[in-house]
Amino acid sequence: MPKTADERIESMDRSIRNYRILVIALVVLLIVTQRHRIVGWIDSVDGWMSNVARVSAAPVN
Repeated sequence: MPKTADERIESMDRSIRNYRILVIALVVLLIVTQRHRIVGWIDSVDGWMSNVARVSAAPVN
């Protein structure tokens, strides 16, 4: 039995909602499992930015 347009739209909305929940859950899982790498990367970026600020603040001879 063919679905009406409204039923198809509702089905697509449910699918989109389900995929959105799945993507959010996967991102949270990725962050939780890779938090040591992420923190290490943030620390290295922080160190790099500190070096850039120190070099740019150094007087030019």
